Amino acid sequence: MVEGFVEYWGNQGQQRITFDLSKDGTSLVYRTEIFDHAELFPGWHVMHDFARVPLVATCGHKLLGHTNHQAWWRPSFDASQVVSVSDVSYSNLAEQDSCQPARKDEESTPAGGGSNDGHQTDDWYLCTWEVWYDRYGTEISRTLLYCVPM
Repeated sequence: MVEGFVEYWGNQGQQRITFDLSKDGTSLVYRTEIFDHAELFPGWHVMHDFARVPLVATCGHKLLGHTNHQAWWRPSFDASQVVSVSDVSYSNLAEQDSCQPARKDEESTPAGGGSNDGHQTDDWYLCTWEVWYDRYGTEISRTLLYCVPM
């Protein structure tokens, strides 16, 4: 969520709230939302708006936002604006905690394919097995012969 807040004197105001949501250096959502405010009489008024993006994940996202505030006085009998002021405000970087790596089941590197120290691996192997079946098709033994890294 990015919040735009400003107090102004006038009877017309507009906020353009822009947010940039990213994860792992990739921009996921870059969007600007526009909020218009109008009063009949000029005076001190407050613009307080929120731009939101729903998230399911609870880790790894970064959010930056900025708001362009603009206010003016426009007499009701005239279409031209008399006084106009504008300002920009920027948010601090908001970050979720880093995501933990996806857990894989422990797997051992097959015989002939390196060490067998029980560490997780993303390596792929093509393995050859010797499998014996009885006359009914039931497996009675299985022996790993060798594996070749792919």
